Amino acid sequence: MAVDPLSQSFKRLWLIDADPLSVPSWRSITAPVRWDLADLSGVLKLWTKTIEATTGSWETFLKTIEALPRPEAAYFPVQADGVVSLNLLGQIPVVWQDILEVILLARFGKTFVQTREPQWLRAFSNGVRWLVEQHLELLTKSRAENILIISDLEYLSYGLDPFPPPRGMLRLDSKIRRPACSCLKLMRAVFDQKPA
Repeated sequence: MAVDPLSQSFKRLWLIDADPLSVPSWRSITAPVRWDLADLSGVLKLWTKTIEATTGSWETFLKTIEALPRPEAAYFPVQADGVVSLNLLGQIPVVWQDILEVILLARFGKTFVQTREPQWLRAFSNGVRWLVEQHLELLTKSRAENILIISDLEYLSYGLDPFPPPRGMLRLDSKIRRPACSCLKLMRAVFDQKPA
């Protein structure tokens, strides 16, 4: 991770991420840095508990997902001169998607959930939209002098997606066999919806 140049401009660096997979790369940083695993949205734990406590039919689960509460107004946990936000569109939605998918797979099984993927992606699209909006609000409330947002610009297909990439996005094919094709379906579910 290229944090060393940042350490030349700032006295303290604090990395915050909700994804535990970021920890190994953080440990390799040689610059003085503090890092924390944290959900800045404050809702992922509540949403997860709500979905885990849901019982009943598939339709009940979809209704519960759609009815999850909107996150409260965001607050920035520290006073900062600069803030860098990485992969806004490709990470925030995917973290919630991964949590939700694990719960649904445990309840309904792989084949059932996969064949109904468009339904549950549509059901959780408001939550994803709220998370992204809240993150942007969080950045503006940070009152940092410098805010840098680094987000996704390219669509990467892993050869499993039956849909063409959205207009204006580049399609790159890879031999990696990972079901990341749902990312396009996710983005369609989130951004092709009419505002609530």
